[in-house]
Amino acid sequence: MLKPLEQFVCDSCKGVIEIPADGWVEWLDNIDGPNGSCGFRICHVHGKSKSGKKCQRHHHAVDVSDTSLNEVLSRAPVFIYSFIGVGHLHEIETHRTKIKDLKAFLDFARRLTVPYDEEARQFWNDAYQDGMLDGRHEYSTYDPVFLQEISEKFGPYGGSERGDMGSRIIPVSAEVVLYSERLLSILAQHDWNETFKTPEPLKAALRKLGAEIHAKLGNSGMMQVFETSEQAMPERARTRVDYSWSGIGNWLA
Repeated sequence: MLKPLEQFVCDSCKGVIEIPADGWVEWLDNIDGPNGSCGFRICHVHGKSKSGKKCQRHHHAVDVSDTSLNEVLSRAPVFIYSFIGVGHLHEIETHRTKIKDLKAFLDFARRLTVPYDEEARQFWNDAYQDGMLDGRHEYSTYDPVFLQEISEKFGPYGGSERGDMGSRIIPVSAEVVLYSERLLSILAQHDWNETFKTPEPLKAALRKLGAEIHAKLGNSGMMQVFETSEQAMPERARTRVDYSWSGIGNWLA
């Protein structure tokens, strides 16, 4: 089993972050924009993933914020509260939440603060199909004792052979391949050495494609298209696809 609040599942490669020193937390801070602070991710520091992937996705974004997993864990409650409100010691005009999608943010917060949440969340589908969630209310579902039961019954988490939320990885379909080719074709129209900023026409094209993929294949399809294309993408392009797709379904919610 994963060590509670010490070991985590990388949001990029799905491998285990064995120790906090190997982990990184990143997010996008566009406080005055439509998304606010979003895209919270826990991933491997560059060079620490056994898959060989570069797991930090946001590092080329102009509005990226990030810090070590060690640092976040050492002050997790303060880190989390800072996005919800600054408290009574600051000027009243600063009393506003940075979070637009509170549900997604609370999911991220539970990973950092609730024992056994990180492993149990990999097996929600298994627990649901097994009937373990029947009759559970909002509080008892996230009780650490119950989360430990799920982890022990369906775990241990095996890394990349399982997809997110306990779903088995599905072989890539011809449809996913076609969408991947379209995505790479759109990205090829931009010189990624030229600027960090994504031109609006390119952002609009990426967003239109993302919405089409989501309507046809859902969130899992979007992830499959992204991962199928990822190795062929320029590094800076990965972050801009993430940003352009933000808010479509659960993408970077």
